[in-house]
Amino acid sequence: MTGLLEAVRDILEPERIVPAPMTLDEEAEASRCPPVQVRGATEHWALRLRSDDHLPILAALAKEHSVRRLPDYLVFSEPRVPAQRPEDVALQVLVCELKSSAVGAESALAQVQLGKLLAEYLVRVAAHTLGESEAPKLWCCGLIASPEFPASLLAKGSMRPGKVELPNRFDKLSRMRIYHSPGGVDLRLESFFS
Repeated sequence: MTGLLEAVRDILEPERIVPAPMTLDEEAEASRCPPVQVRGATEHWALRLRSDDHLPILAALAKEHSVRRLPDYLVFSEPRVPAQRPEDVALQVLVCELKSSAVGAESALAQVQLGKLLAEYLVRVAAHTLGESEAPKLWCCGLIASPEFPASLLAKGSMRPGKVELPNRFDKLSRMRIYHSPGGVDLRLESFFS
């Protein structure tokens, strides 16, 4: 594990860490989103977030404007090629939100956007503990998984093992690509960061 990946892990509560290979699932017992399997060729692990993990100083705004709603997971991984220069990617982060319905999946965008900001903050804090003054470069992607995501939008043959091509779009506000999955799939981190 690289120093930065390990430093991020070291600043977090150990019981929140989900080791690799991992199964991502919703906390609610009534959840209808099938678990998502995440694997990767490089060192990786996930941070499990909870609904009350927001900063207590943040205002309780209306749901559609809330800055307290965080995603379910942040998956941190090492890039295939280790960073040699400051402009190289130091860590990859997959921001994951699992939803039980199509309506929930539509509203998940803000949670994924806020998740990227949280990941950037955590990595900056970890870099600070290592004595780094510059922000490490991150490659972030989002994932919204929902069983009601229309399978008709998936390209034929796109869900073959080892070859997942999920529908995605570039989000201008968060400046990251956000993927959509029907849930219950086996995903490789390389599918997002290649």
